[in-house]
Amino acid sequence: MLKDYIKLVGKFTVNIKKFLKYQIITRGLLSIIIIPIYGLLSGYLIQKDGSVVFTNGDILKFMLTPSGAIFLLFLFLIVVLEIIIEIGGYITISSKIEANYKESSYWEILKYNIRLLPRMLSVGGIIILLYVIFMAPMSGVGFKLSFLKGFDMPNFIMSEIDQNTLYTIIYSIGIILLIYVSLKFIFTFNYMIINNMKANEAIKASSKLFKENRKTVLKELAVMLIVTALISSIVLFIWLTLIVKISGQLNLDGYLSRIIMIALLQIQNFGILIISILLVPFECYYVTKLFYKLIDPKDIEYPKIVEKTKKSMLDNILHKKKTLIAIALTALLLYSMTMGIFTREIIGYNNHIKIYGHRGYGVGTPENSISAIKKSIDNNIDYIEIDVQRTKDRKYVLNHDKTFERVSYEKPYFINKKVSDLNYSQIETLDIGRRVSQRYAGEKVPRIEEVLDVCKNKIKINLELKEGIDHEMIDDLMELVRKKGMKKQVFFTSLNIRDIEYIENKDSTFDTGLIYFIKLGNYGSVDADYMIMEEREATDSNIKKLHKKGKKVIVWTVNTQESIDKFSKMDIDGIITDYPLEVKEAVSENSKLTSNDLILSSFVRNLEDKLLP
Repeated sequence: MLKDYIKLVGKFTVNIKKFLKYQIITRGLLSIIIIPIYGLLSGYLIQKDGSVVFTNGDILKFMLTPSGAIFLLFLFLIVVLEIIIEIGGYITISSKIEANYKESSYWEILKYNIRLLPRMLSVGGIIILLYVIFMAPMSGVGFKLSFLKGFDMPNFIMSEIDQNTLYTIIYSIGIILLIYVSLKFIFTFNYMIINNMKANEAIKASSKLFKENRKTVLKELAVMLIVTALISSIVLFIWLTLIVKISGQLNLDGYLSRIIMIALLQIQNFGILIISILLVPFECYYVTKLFYKLIDPKDIEYPKIVEKTKKSMLDNILHKKKTLIAIALTALLLYSMTMGIFTREIIGYNNHIKIYGHRGYGVGTPENSISAIKKSIDNNIDYIEIDVQRTKDRKYVLNHDKTFERVSYEKPYFINKKVSDLNYSQIETLDIGRRVSQRYAGEKVPRIEEVLDVCKNKIKINLELKEGIDHEMIDDLMELVRKKGMKKQVFFTSLNIRDIEYIENKDSTFDTGLIYFIKLGNYGSVDADYMIMEEREATDSNIKKLHKKGKKVIVWTVNTQESIDKFSKMDIDGIITDYPLEVKEAVSENSKLTSNDLILSSFVRNLEDKLLP
């Protein structure tokens, strides 16, 4: 099997130019036509529905409107088109390579695969879409598209799963089932593209082929994954060892030395780009080769497509190797010279990130409590993030959930009632400290007035508006903050864009922040001072767009060491965390890095950002 894998890699490498050319044109179509059209149409439909952006739960409501239905139909067509262009194209090229056929043009391959369109408009086609969008990305088995990165579980949900044994077991079983189903689906596209089957027939044929060859498929995939991981690790080890050795021989305070290291960094980035471009084509080629190995010889077919008779413009461009190399080297030199002058300014880490103690402080303290807030103050944390709700008798108290069941040590008869259905006289009998530690026994649910008094002139507040928000509640809280003279210390945040719009219209001198973990539309035009995004949304591209619009970017909830290392180095304005001291230390350490440290850590950071999930 190892010999087969080496032969496969060798044959793929020989034909690598075919896949590269196809990818260049495909990505061009995505960038110039498909993604802009998607952006324009989605923006138009959202504006037609009376908004500029939908976030969180509002997206589902939008999908149930006529505009939302049109959007879903359009999204369906785009995903189908992407399947035809990307997966269809790569499998077709792979099949032609196996048949030793000559190369066909991009448009001939596209015409051949457009036959898939009517077959995707079926129940089987819908199942295949779910496989591509959800099952394959979550299981890690199957093909992925450039346009849709696929679905994965948000970190804030994963943290809840990790903290609950039952949830962890259910999630693990779910992933195992997804992997099994994805394996059964793995040859579906081969049957549709090569054997011209309908979607339902292809799913059944793939399941049957997997069932008949289960051990072989699992063994082949295991060898492929292990060998690929082993080779990748060896290559990375050699490369990073080389970088460390070279840096050790250079004085990185010197301009010429910095140019050399930055040039090597760009070579690494180029290598990562090529790997990312060829990853899906390689997967398609591997699965196609395995497909031909397993099917009955009498069922073997190859795509009959008109072969290329003359070179394309792209062929002619790529044929001018010396010119391309000269252009690349010139660009590399100019870029490296510029970066060499402004090393710290360009790749230096941001040491002005504000730290937010989650629900008052974070681990080891009762959440949304005075003790938690005082701990943040004592440790010179920049902000606290707290949640406010209204009681039945119109008092304002801190609590995150709809009820006090999770945080209260006592379990009185009313413990499962909503905060809005309780009077404060009931709430003040609860002990929210003892479940954390005997040290906090007797800790009471604080009212917002008490919180503001404790925080005044000591720490700033991110005040999240929680359950049952209405204009009366917002007015009360704005007036209370105003009377306390704390407008510059407090900003209001919410998951609901309409709450933010109301505050901005009522009194724009208050700062506001929109919290979201998913968005649709032109989020840069939201009338809010802060955009508070879940980790997956915090990409360099999204952050830059928002900064250009004058927004501040806060990321939540950054708790793992991996996330702390990552986001403490990004160009963001704030981090909400349950580990404020750890984040504070990371930000402080980043500010002490020398030019040498900055350049070397950039090699590792780029590898982590672009190669790791």
